[in-house]
Amino acid sequence: MVYGGKVVLCTNATLIKEEDIEKITNAVYAVEISLDGYDEESCSKIRGKGTFANT
Repeated sequence: MVYGGKVVLCTNATLIKEEDIEKITNAVYAVEISLDGYDEESCSKIRGKGTFANT
């Protein structure tokens, strides 16, 4: 069976390495990168205290 749909990768991109980018973009239809916050305070409102420092 051949899949006829589109694959979309949704990620926060923290583990994507530069050498993986070409492989990823060749394998999926689209890449969506989520941004839960730009600093500790804004990220804590969504993910909880201390999460920003772990990324």
